[in-house]
Parts: sequence; structure tokens; C-alpha cells
Amino acid sequence: MKTETVHCLNCNQSFLKNVYEIKRYSHHFCSKACNIQYRKINLKQTEIACNQCHTRFNIRNSELKKSKLHFCSHTCSAKFSNPKRKQISLCKCGNRKLKTSQLCNECNLKSKKNNTNDLPISSLYHKTSAYAAVKYNRLRKHARETLCRFNVPKKCFICGFDIHVEVCHIKSISSFPDDTKVSVVNSFDNLVYLCPNHHWMFDNKLVEINAPNQVRTGASSDRQSDVLAN
Repeated sequence: MKTETVHCLNCNQSFLKNVYEIKRYSHHFCSKACNIQYRKINLKQTEIACNQCHTRFNIRNSELKKSKLHFCSHTCSAKFSNPKRKQISLCKCGNRKLKTSQLCNECNLKSKKNNTNDLPISSLYHKTSAYAAVKYNRLRKHARETLCRFNVPKKCFICGFDIHVEVCHIKSISSFPDDTKVSVVNSFDNLVYLCPNHHWMFDNKLVEINAPNQVRTGASSDRQSDVLAN
């Protein structure tokens, strides 16, 4: 390719450029930075207001003639073009929420948990299954959330095993009447973490647990002192 020496229109520095590009373009720049700097200084711009947010910004005269609508950003353009899109606003707690919602996701979950505590346990039963393994799923999920809210260490109450634990009801769910409140069945004093082995042993009455709330966060020796093995 043949090259010729040309001068940068911005800094007047000489550099080599292809003959084809010299004939094709009337303005020549040694770098992209010079191109941008030249355009900012020499191209005629007009200050206008954004059609969406009314922010003042500069636009080139050549762009001004192309359209009657002008926007300061892609966000404003999208909001103007799609007025029915989901709009974000702030919740009372300061987190972001949908404009159509009264609460954010965190506040919504908290309000649901508070409302769930006052419901009878029968309202959380699985409606299509009579098997206990499925029937009490929603109650067990609420029990796990209860222990998480109290920041109870996830380790077995009996042996301290912490790789995999399960939430156990000291007084079984089936022993409560159907009109008992969820807050009673899933109270902090009625829940404890157990490893799968000790959970099975407890369900089969091979071990007993007394007053777990007093020693749940203590040492393993203290925990074992309240466990009576048959």
C-alpha cells in the first residue's frame, strides 16, 4: 500500500497514511485522542434539554436536524419509548422496590413471616398430601427460617457435627392441635439442630432432649449433659 505524509489537523504532527484513506477523508488525525479533541473544540454544538428528564446537554448541529426528539442518555430514551416498563422507587427502609409495590422484597418477607406466626398450623398443611413428610413441608421451612433469624450455630445439639444438620421439633408437630398458632409450634424453645443420625434416634425415642434453649450455644460437654441416652 502506498503511503504519504500528512499533517494532523489538531496537533499539526506529520505522520504516514494510506493514499486510499487520504483521498477518502478530508480530515486527518494522528490518533483517536486528537480526533476527539478537535471535534470538541471545532464542531458546532447547541445546548438543548432532554425530552425525558429535561437535563441540559450539548448536541452537534448535524444530529439536531435528524430528529425532533433528543435524549441525554440511553436510559432516558428507553423510558420515553417504553412508558409501561417497570419503574423503580424506594421503600421506607431505603431499599429499591417496584413502583407498583408497597414494600421491597426484604420488608415483604418480614411482613409475611409476622403474619404467618399468627396463623393456625392447619393453614400451612399441604392440601393434597396426607403423608407427614410432605404435609408439614411449609411448617418445617418456617422452622428453619426461625432458627436462622436467631443466628443459631448450625451444628448438632448432641454431638456438634456441623457438615449437615436438620431442624428438629422437640415436641412433634403432630402432637399439636390443628388450631395451634405457628409461633407456638415453631417457637425458639421447641426447635433444635440435629445431625441426621441423632434426628433419627430422637424420632425413634432412643435419645431425649431437655431444655435446649439453655445450652444450644454452649460447649459440647454442656450440650451432652442435657441429653439422656436410653
